[in-house]
Amino acid sequence: MSAPDLGNAAIRFHTSAIRREDGRLMGLHSANEGFIRAFARHGGLDLFHCLVEGREHAEEFTRLVKAERPAAKVHAIDGRLLRGLADPGCVSWMDPSIARVLWRRRALGPRLFSVCGLTHTISSANSMEGLAQLLLSPMQPWDALVCTSDAVRRSVEAQRLALQDYLGVRLGAAEVKPINIAVIPLGVDCQRLKRDDKARRDWRAKLKIGEDDVVALFVGRLSFHAKANPYAMYVALQRAQGATGRRVHLIQAGWFANPDIEKSFRDGAREHAPDVTAHFLDGREPAVRGGIWSAGDLFVSLVDNVQETFGLAPIEAMAAGLPAVVSDWNGYKDTVRDGVDGFRIRTVMPPEGGGEDLAQRFFAGLDTYDHFIGGVSQAIAVDIDAAAAALERLVGDAALRLRMGEEGRRRALETFDWSVVIRQHRALWAELAAIRGTAPDAVPLGAGTANPWLMDPFAMFANYASEHLSDTTRIALVDGAGARVGPTLRSKLAGHCAYALPTPQELGAMAALLAKGPSDVGALLAAGAPERRVALRRGVAWLLKYGLARLA
Repeated sequence: MSAPDLGNAAIRFHTSAIRREDGRLMGLHSANEGFIRAFARHGGLDLFHCLVEGREHAEEFTRLVKAERPAAKVHAIDGRLLRGLADPGCVSWMDPSIARVLWRRRALGPRLFSVCGLTHTISSANSMEGLAQLLLSPMQPWDALVCTSDAVRRSVEAQRLALQDYLGVRLGAAEVKPINIAVIPLGVDCQRLKRDDKARRDWRAKLKIGEDDVVALFVGRLSFHAKANPYAMYVALQRAQGATGRRVHLIQAGWFANPDIEKSFRDGAREHAPDVTAHFLDGREPAVRGGIWSAGDLFVSLVDNVQETFGLAPIEAMAAGLPAVVSDWNGYKDTVRDGVDGFRIRTVMPPEGGGEDLAQRFFAGLDTYDHFIGGVSQAIAVDIDAAAAALERLVGDAALRLRMGEEGRRRALETFDWSVVIRQHRALWAELAAIRGTAPDAVPLGAGTANPWLMDPFAMFANYASEHLSDTTRIALVDGAGARVGPTLRSKLAGHCAYALPTPQELGAMAALLAKGPSDVGALLAAGAPERRVALRRGVAWLLKYGLARLA
């Protein structure tokens, strides 16, 4: 696709997208920061838009952009006022929970801009509820949910079908329409991850790793209940060392959530892989994150947890030229080609119906999120024999490691480098812009409220009042009230929530018109700007509320 065919989008940004206050580094933080930096570096744009709610967020976004493109300009759009999104024409939400912004847009005009959501973990209650809300939202053909893997796409579809079954019983609904889903992977900076021979020598010397020793590398959060239980990895590496007679080192670069989890990992390594030399490094340290890839001979990640949806580490390993031994699980299925870039190890789990009780415990608040995903992971098995056989082949065959590593590096450059991934996003944004100009409205606005989830209060509570201000309601000015409009507005009792009222000038103009004699509400509204009719009608009620006008 040529450059003119590529679209643009504002990036919805909050500092929490790239870091947690407690310092814990999660995959989504790395992915989000990588996306923004890559968009600045590979987007081919001089002006970047962000949707933010506060100066600190705009400043942080600007810092990220200018770190990659110093001469670029950044336009910050107030996140409370969505009309500014008409200029870029699209907003990339970097989160799957886009139902709320779709409802907000509906009241402004559905063709004002497109919305792109992006999946990360979809196993949390908030994520699952957000996806359910999305399926019921006014999503248009010119909106999209970007799934990072085909496995996630299929999970979203499973939830749509479950919701359809329920609505069929509850409301007699024939169908919950599919939503527009695009599968675009996460990306990596392949140049940054290129093998560095000096870093390799330095790290191996620091860790006392011999020239002929084989290093298996795991990079990621060290959590047996919320990421990857290391049992299968430990046992398989122990067997591989025994079968090949090669000295094996296992570097686990990540971080522990607490000392108990750290103790479990260290004790587990000694118990289940006693002959493998175990190294634990803090993966949050820049020197570790940036250089440890060069120390490895192969990468291993036997993830067995539903919180994983894509997995950056395997494509980072491929970019670093390392063959990968990974579980045949979620996004890993889309990245590592079995027998080409490495090996995918079979996984098994119970069939549908095997975890309804776990879901209900979580929904009822009996279990935390960590306990929920931990309980689910206890019934997800990785084939240890297959893992041991794959690792034995790689540990014992340097030529195979080199060949698979080169294949992985080539695939990372062609498929997962940020330059390729950013182009896919821009192509999607351009496609949505074209659809927005031609496709029919999938959920046209009827006569009722724009958002039934949070209704217009004067519709929801219409029965509370004795009567309503219609266009034919007659209003008269109270004697001398014209001079009291300004002072009344300045009163704390009467002037609060000024955002909900007409401007002082508009209220003064209505009072001046009424000074000429009683008027229909419709005539008062017609004297103002058409786009201000809603606020002006509230202004008429305000004049009545504070005794400046009366019903004629």
